[in-house]
Amino acid sequence: MGTKRAGLFLLVFIFSAKLALALPAGWSVESGDVNVDQSQENTLTITASDHAIISFDSFSIGQNETVQFIQPGSASSVLSRVTGQEATDIYGSLIANGQLIFVNPNGITFHDTANIQVQSLIASTLQIQNAMYLENRLTFEKGLGSNPGQILNEAAIAVPDHGHIALLSEKVKNTGTLTAKLGSVVLASGEKSTISFDNQGLINLVIDKGVAESIPNAVHNQGALKADGGKVILDAKTLNQTLDTLVNNEGIVEANNVVEKNGQILMLSSGGMKIMGQLSAVHGEIVLHAAGDIEIVGPTATKGSTTFKAANDIKVNADVTTDSGDLVFQADSDKDGKGAFLQKEGTTAKTTTFGDIADRVFRRKYSCHDCIRRESDLKRGGGAGYLYSSTQFFHYHPRVFGH
Repeated sequence: MGTKRAGLFLLVFIFSAKLALALPAGWSVESGDVNVDQSQENTLTITASDHAIISFDSFSIGQNETVQFIQPGSASSVLSRVTGQEATDIYGSLIANGQLIFVNPNGITFHDTANIQVQSLIASTLQIQNAMYLENRLTFEKGLGSNPGQILNEAAIAVPDHGHIALLSEKVKNTGTLTAKLGSVVLASGEKSTISFDNQGLINLVIDKGVAESIPNAVHNQGALKADGGKVILDAKTLNQTLDTLVNNEGIVEANNVVEKNGQILMLSSGGMKIMGQLSAVHGEIVLHAAGDIEIVGPTATKGSTTFKAANDIKVNADVTTDSGDLVFQADSDKDGKGAFLQKEGTTAKTTTFGDIADRVFRRKYSCHDCIRRESDLKRGGGAGYLYSSTQFFHYHPRVFGH
């Protein structure tokens, strides 16, 4: 009975916490014209000029609470940062008619009840200097001696067309849905990252400095990331070489074409990578590049030309199917002789509708017998296609396969 009561008390406490969180408190204006209005119960309304900078002692939103930023226009930006010691928990509504850049080194969680309505969102546990922000230089860096928390998204967050969502931290996890049609969705792990924009308004990400110590599953997607006609980036970098899995995708990633705008999916890891789930960039490009191993741990379905590129091994431990595009496996991409293509018995790699399969493995020890064995395990599903296998000793030999 005591255990049941304790469990019930815990559930009531958690539920109450969602409702009882105080609105952001202890604000101060560091730049720009800002007016804060809390005359309406459970609502904080912040009217801010373009490129205003506001600091808060704490910033959380309860399930029945709303924080609204009113900005001059959709292209306007506001930087809000937490200078206190508390992490941010968003259970309620966060609304902005412009771009919101939100920084809290203690950690940020968008819970599944969160209602996020913004033109664009950059959330970071890494700091940005005021002067750099005011000059439109979006470089985020770990503070000296700080120990940043993580970013967790459980919510369904969608921005208007051409908007962007970027989550920057040492550890980022998504179990919700992030959508930016014709825009960018970015999950990135590092100690210093810079965001810029190309001539189409899509994000270019550079991780200037990796994390000092390897963090397993530093970028972890178990939900859905969608940027049709745009770009999805998952990127994790460490200072030292590691065999740890830094990027782990178990969910859905989509960047399909929209009105002749092709999408792109980029997954980059300075360590290992684990992949399963669905990756879709119809008429676009999917690139997965790891400085360690790439391991396909569960059924993986891709749409559009797909390249798996690993400096070490590519381990196909589950079926891989690519629809309407080529499927390329390139192990030992640094050509040091320490990588191989390893396919578990009973698994199938194939293309459907159309597309060829290329097994480009650079190995110092490789025999034609190995090559033939692996070729027999690779299948093309949509009709006759070509398989290319090559090593330092074995030149390309295209062969035609049926179903």
